[in-house]
Amino acid sequence: ADFPQLELYTLAQCCVTWLGESKLADALNAGLDPHLAVAAQILGIEYAEAERRQELGDEEVDNARQIGKVCNFGFPGGLGPDKLILFAKKTYGVILTRERAVELKAKWFETWPEMQTYFVRINSLVQGGFGDVESLFTERFRGGATFCAACNSGFQGLGADCAKNSAWKITRAGYVEDGSPLFN
Repeated sequence: ADFPQLELYTLAQCCVTWLGESKLADALNAGLDPHLAVAAQILGIEYAEAERRQELGDEEVDNARQIGKVCNFGFPGGLGPDKLILFAKKTYGVILTRERAVELKAKWFETWPEMQTYFVRINSLVQGGFGDVESLFTERFRGGATFCAACNSGFQGLGADCAKNSAWKITRAGYVEDGSPLFN
């Protein structure tokens, strides 16, 4: 099963629960494309203008949106500029300089300002290099997590829990609930 942008939704939920707010959650709840939101910030234009230009097939907006994906899927896991350069090339075929990666992180923080507080929270959990992270709602702990592992654990753990719960419900409906349209 594919859950489009699952980790962005679970990241937003972590921010709302742990920090009390999230611009990412606001954007997702409004039906906005989070990659296009970062692209608009990179290009220095309003979201509506980026959306209009994307609909017209504007290559500059398409390229910026691709870089927005790199940012949205790289930075939440705690990647710094050097690791982002490797991630961008390997995962998306995007070539970045170190200067550009630093610039992109600043634009990403402008788009999702709650992420600075998110990282402060994570740093407080991993003082001394390792820490424990609790998953939202399931109260499952990951012990001895490094900074990057702790950054990822909250939203990736929640995403895994959601996906597993969905699979369980589908399986139950198909094999146990005889009134279900999925039964047999």
